[in-house]
Formats: sequence, structure tokens, C-alpha cells
Amino acid sequence: MMDMSIFMLEDYDHEFWAFRYKIELPAMEIRCFQDQGDWWAEVVSEEGDILVSCFGWLLHCDKKGNLVSKFQYSDDLPAISPHGIKESLIQHAFFER
Repeated sequence: MMDMSIFMLEDYDHEFWAFRYKIELPAMEIRCFQDQGDWWAEVVSEEGDILVSCFGWLLHCDKKGNLVSKFQYSDDLPAISPHGIKESLIQHAFFER
């Protein structure tokens, strides 16, 4: 298994990062990408799900490191937005017809 430590930025002004948890990524899925160079991972949900991008593959792992799904892409690297979409309960006049 390959360990990955997850840190969270707690104080932007002082650049203080705090350790949150460690996961083990699926070795069989990651090992085939090690010879091809760098790969990156990003936490994408409040539950701690992680997307790992490695040379044509996007792996979705849960907080425990279990492989949830994988997706092969042949084009440019998919862009992951740091913004989440949240449903609002506030009624806005411009939505009314």
C-alpha cells in the first residue's frame, strides 16, 4: 500500500497546516503510474473523498483509501474546481416567474 497524509490549511495568514488523517491508496492502481512521473491528489468532499490523477487515469478513493471508481481520459487533464455547489433555501425574486 502507498500511504498519503492529508493536511488542512487552518491559518491562511500564517500558512499553518494541520494533519487530519492518513489513508492507504490502492497499491495495484497506483504502482502502474510510478514509472510515468508525478501524480497528484486532491480532497474533493467534506467526507474526505480523494481524486488521484495519474497519466490518463482519475481514481476516486474514499477516506479509508478504498477505490470507489476509476475513469480513463485521453485528452487534457481534467480540472478540479475547489468550489462546491450548495443548495440554498433562500427564495430569490429573480428565480420567481
